[in-house]
Amino acid sequence: MIRSAKIINGGYIAQVRGAGVLARVAVFDRSSVVVRYVGTPGPSGASAASYTHTQSVAASTWIINHNLGYEPTVQLRSSGGAVIGGDVEHPSINQARAVFAGAIAGKARCN
Repeated sequence: MIRSAKIINGGYIAQVRGAGVLARVAVFDRSSVVVRYVGTPGPSGASAASYTHTQSVAASTWIINHNLGYEPTVQLRSSGGAVIGGDVEHPSINQARAVFAGAIAGKARCN
């Protein structure tokens, strides 16, 4: 269902709601279409909570009890500060789990 539409600078903007998702669709000309999905708002910027987990003993699985109440973005770094790759899972809204190919120590920043 189209909720609203208006013309801006010769283009059309419509808000479309379906299956619980709100999308804003902007058509500026026949060759330019922009779609933006708007989901549930997360925590606000400067006041948003964050947590840093320190894994001082090398392990192939890190259990990260952040207690933030949502599934945060998790950035993984080695003890030397390099960004490292790992599979991050969220068993709950208060815990994340990082799984690596081998044992490694470092930090996980949750925000």
